[in-house]
Amino acid sequence: MSSNLGRAPAGAKCRGPHTAEVRATLAFRRVYPKGENIVVAQDVDRAFRRNYGEISVRFESLSSFVSRIMSPSPSKTTKG
Repeated sequence: MSSNLGRAPAGAKCRGPHTAEVRATLAFRRVYPKGENIVVAQDVDRAFRRNYGEISVRFESLSSFVSRIMSPSPSKTTKG
């Protein structure tokens, strides 16, 4: 789980198969209701989302996750 100053905390969980349970993510969201929910799994070739009630969880591969978090967010880039 991660928290960036000024942004809602993201909940990330690394798992083996993507079919692994998401109970910890749901419990985390009861305490921190805002932010992105991510499960990084070894058997995900293409990122997808699954909804659990009102909580949306993104499933993705480790390489996809690393690429996404290492890219500058659009709000942080400057023109000049």
